[in-house]
Amino acid sequence: MIWIFYILFALAQIVSNNRNSAIGGFSLLVMTPSLIVTALLVTPEAFSTSAPLFWVITALLFGYCGEWVLKLNDSAVPSMFLLHTIAYICYSKAIWMQLDTMVSWWLPIVVIAVAVIVILLLLPVLDKVLLPVIIMGIMMLQLLSVSAQVWLSEPSLQHVFAMISSVLFILAGLFFAISKNPYVAHQRRYSRLTMTCYCCAQLGMVVSLV
Repeated sequence: MIWIFYILFALAQIVSNNRNSAIGGFSLLVMTPSLIVTALLVTPEAFSTSAPLFWVITALLFGYCGEWVLKLNDSAVPSMFLLHTIAYICYSKAIWMQLDTMVSWWLPIVVIAVAVIVILLLLPVLDKVLLPVIIMGIMMLQLLSVSAQVWLSEPSLQHVFAMISSVLFILAGLFFAISKNPYVAHQRRYSRLTMTCYCCAQLGMVVSLV
């Protein structure tokens, strides 16, 4: 099955990240186009805006542009945050399209409460990127809430992939924000963790729909 190939790809990404952050970053830039092409070949209906996979592919494109913006100009963090925020809106659109029941509001309330506690704990570390983190974090939190709601209403392995991907996106965002702190910028492990989580999250989102 195609998702087995994706999982193997994710494992290769994790290994490359742990050994060399430069190789990991390059493989991420190569992986995203391959994900898009493979998804389009495997699922032709992805060309339709009524298909959730269309919005996931759109999100991959925005995320890919964000990665290139940051790769070409390391100081273009605001532009990268903007592109990734749009990407998370597209991911959210794909998940919302799969929700057939009423939203249980207790779930987003719990998620937001936990997020507030985490942000308060990391406040000294987040430093100057606090505002972008909050803005993008709101999109990530509602993505996690709705993906969890979809899984609760219709438990399946595919919906588990989507929910885990939402968690990984949040972790990737936190690790990236921490890596931009001047006191920890020299520690490459946060950059590696960012790439690993982000890569696996992208894979999970595609796997949840193919």
